[in-house]
Amino acid sequence: MKKKIIFVCSYAPSLVTFRGDLITKFVNEGWSVTCLAPSSDNVLIEKITALGAEFVNVEMDRKGINIFSDIKYFLSLIQKIRSIKPSIVLAYTIKPVIYSSIASFLCKVPLRVSLVTGLGESFSSIRTFNLRSFTDFKSYLISYCARSLFKLGLYCSTNILFQNNDDKNMILESSSLRSDNMNITNGSGVNLAHYPFRKRYLTALDTLRFVMVSRIIKPKGVMHFLECARNIKKTYQNVEFHLVGWFDEGSDILSSDLQPYILNGDIIFHGKLDNVYTILNKCDIFVLPSYYPEGTPRTILEAMSSGMPIITTDSVGCRETVLPEYNGYLITTKSTCSLEKSCEHFLNNRDLVTSLGKNSYALASEKYCVHNVNRHIFEILGI
Repeated sequence: MKKKIIFVCSYAPSLVTFRGDLITKFVNEGWSVTCLAPSSDNVLIEKITALGAEFVNVEMDRKGINIFSDIKYFLSLIQKIRSIKPSIVLAYTIKPVIYSSIASFLCKVPLRVSLVTGLGESFSSIRTFNLRSFTDFKSYLISYCARSLFKLGLYCSTNILFQNNDDKNMILESSSLRSDNMNITNGSGVNLAHYPFRKRYLTALDTLRFVMVSRIIKPKGVMHFLECARNIKKTYQNVEFHLVGWFDEGSDILSSDLQPYILNGDIIFHGKLDNVYTILNKCDIFVLPSYYPEGTPRTILEAMSSGMPIITTDSVGCRETVLPEYNGYLITTKSTCSLEKSCEHFLNNRDLVTSLGKNSYALASEKYCVHNVNRHIFEILGI
């Protein structure tokens, strides 16, 4: 009889893009894999089944706390877990970690694994509220409930896998959880074959291309990237700034906010791309000025694999990916000026694109290769 594992997440495409290699490893090791997530996209479901896994649509409200939809989601998870009887339930992102860990605990699943891929804005600061503002009170209450439920989910887990020490320490400092079942993994890893290395040579006459790939929200540093592009292009020739991304539900940046920068020629906006490597391969330097509470940004790992120097912030999740002056530069959070200085440094020292890009690939190969990361996860779980 095959051993069984259930993957639980809130965003079904991530099962292919972020967990595809891990799912494949479980399948190749003889496991029966079931994926639970909200989706009715037949093309996506076919991609998941092509990995050797079974997909089950489990509806959920991804944003906020809705007690009725959350209870329905929780009961659906209990029903699926009892029906499948897995040896492992592996969950990632906030709501799946909360509800599947508790459900798995109640169903007595032997291994209950929580992948903490970033703590999100609920943990980014100690929030205070103003009784004169209902909006502030509501925000505080939702944040407090999310943090409390998340800690309960972690308490019900047998294994907790973080992607950086900052997140691990924050959980330990703000809870009574023990540390002996906590481990650090090097992000979700990157498949080097999917993002092949390209050595970059640039002369003073060549166009230097900076690219940012992310959700279009302010905490990712999108507005700082736009302002940096506008300021740099006032002074320098032969430079381009490319933005790849998508507008999330409830995004604090609108399409109309980008239009002045697009129409002025400050940036080239590509929207959402199914194959990000097509743009990474054409550009030279990757930028992510994020101050969002990251786990380990997958987009940075993909850029490193393709041989790009990195400019990112000295903040949670991002700082682990850069060894300053070895494969890129760490900048101050929320600082357009700091970002401009790093961009100008590459514009004035183009030979660094070659050397630092080569080092990025070396670091990706040594530290972030997906096969090594997945092997480490198997070792942690003792399977």
